[in-house]
This record gives sequence, structure tokens and C-alpha cells, in this order.
Amino acid sequence: NRLVTQTDTSHRRLQVAPDDFNRRLELTLSNGTTHDLYVGSSAGAGATHVRLDNQPEVYLTGDLDAYNINPQAGSWIDTLYFTVPQTATTKLTLENSNGALEFVKDGENWTLSDLAEGETFNQNAFTNMLNQIISVRMTEPIGTEAQADFGLDAPQATVTLTTTDETDTLLVGAKNPADSDNYVFKASNSPYYVRISSFTGDNLINKTRADFLEAPAAEPTSESE
Repeated sequence: NRLVTQTDTSHRRLQVAPDDFNRRLELTLSNGTTHDLYVGSSAGAGATHVRLDNQPEVYLTGDLDAYNINPQAGSWIDTLYFTVPQTATTKLTLENSNGALEFVKDGENWTLSDLAEGETFNQNAFTNMLNQIISVRMTEPIGTEAQADFGLDAPQATVTLTTTDETDTLLVGAKNPADSDNYVFKASNSPYYVRISSFTGDNLINKTRADFLEAPAAEPTSESE
């Protein structure tokens, strides 16, 4: 690390001032005291201005980059929240406002349990949903205490997944009031409540029976001479 300046008037220009910075890291020491580390502008490849809050000195470092310090929780944790082996799954039930659907495994293939005569199961559509369910990633953890506004007392979607070893229940709750893109989510085998992306949540909430059926083949038309 190389010393760049020791003057307070340079802090704003280098973006390491308390009210003008690229990133701010709050560091807690073993004795309980905290300090802010300001990560500022770049002076080129592998050279970023940094300053500790109680010091006027500004240094150039190649060990930190403001653009690689992401404030999103997913940048600091393993986001894989729920997973089971696909080969171990034997039954899946999806319930949402459109009704309840039960899928069962028959040998190596899956089907709807109430498939009617003349209907053809869309295996690809189901596989896409199954792959999403057996490996759920969170956007961020919430905690272990349930809250009324999570919406899990009346979930928007409920998935019951049966494997050769256990049965797990997955609940999709309310959207985050501060961020409409995320849903509250809870797996029965985890003590944590988390948020998941709208892409995952919407797929489970909006699925209908018709989404898992092949479209009927168009009847050939005859042309009159």
C-alpha cells in the first residue's frame, strides 16, 4: 500500500470522505470498537484509494476494489438454501390459487396423477419446474423468527416434495414491501426464513394445470378443389 495524501481537503476528491465514498465497510474489532473503512476512487488497474475513519492518511491499495464490494447479501454467503437430489424425488404436489397438482414418478418418467384420457403430459415443462424446486437459491436470509407480514399463514404457493428419505414442504409467502421483486420463502427442513427472486416465486404461484399439458395437435384441414 502506498501513501497518497495526508490532507483532509483531498478526501472528497478521492471519494473517501464520510459523505462522499464509493463503499464503506464497518469493521468491528475484538474489543468491540468499530471503525469505518472508506473505499474510494480508482487510480488505475489494481489501485484504489482507501482511508480509515480516524486517520487523515489516504492510501492506494490493490487488495480492495469498490466494484467488487457488493452490499447485496448474496455476494457474501452461500446462496443455496434448499436442495435434494433429483434422482431421489418420487412425488411432488404444487398448490396455489389455481388449484392443486400432484405429480408422481413412474419409473424414470413423471406424470400428472389425474391425467385424463386424450391428455399428454408435458415432461419438459415439469422438468424445468422440478429443477427449480430441487435447488432453491435465496437472495438474502431474513432470520429464524416468523413475522405476521411474511404471509406464510396463507402462503401463495405450497410445494410438498417427497424423496426416498423424507418429505419437505416449501412455502412461498408475501413479497417484500421494500423490494417487490423478492418473496418470503421457507423450507420445512431449515430454521431460516429467506427471500427468493420473483422469477422463482412467480413460477410457483402462477403455474396452472394447462402449463403441464402438451398442446393438442392441430387437425388437418382439407382443401376443396
